[in-house]
Amino acid sequence: LSTWETSFVALAGQCREAARLLSFLAFLSPDDIFLGLFGALPGQKTEWESVISPEAPLEGVLDSAFEALATYSLIQWKEDQGSYFMHKLVQAWGHDRLKIEEQVEYGYGALKLLVGATSRCEPDPAAKARIAPHIIASFARLCERYRSMDSGRVEALTLLRSLADFIRETGRWDAEYELRLFEYKGFSQLAETENPEHLDT
Repeated sequence: LSTWETSFVALAGQCREAARLLSFLAFLSPDDIFLGLFGALPGQKTEWESVISPEAPLEGVLDSAFEALATYSLIQWKEDQGSYFMHKLVQAWGHDRLKIEEQVEYGYGALKLLVGATSRCEPDPAAKARIAPHIIASFARLCERYRSMDSGRVEALTLLRSLADFIRETGRWDAEYELRLFEYKGFSQLAETENPEHLDT
């Protein structure tokens, strides 16, 4: 842990975006982190970019951020998959070192990233299968910190509904059920909060 923390401090001094990217990756699957996840439709501004790069445009910085993480051995490139891999212990450390409000920020950003990725995904089962594990991992993080969200719950649940539609197309019906159930309970709780008189009926 001390070695990773020392590497993180050095990384943040060298490339702030790489340090924030490391935290962002804690809300995705540690396997098969392919660059296609982080693309954008032509002319479309991606809302999640500000989570990694609050001040400057992310375009042109993302590749160097990934390379910086690989230089410090915080992620590794897997040639056979054409993607990056993060050790689960590194990912757990990257998540647990964040404050709760930071976990909410990064988790929310990951949901937006994945909704964008699903909208660009080719109608190919293999392409969809690569995104599904990231959705499931991001959903698991959302479950941990959903109650800590002061605002944005409605949008988070709406994003989750879109991801559940995509998961259904991959044939992972057990995962779809979990997403749908969480969405249903979330909207039900919001309705009860806005209309407390319904609790007495």
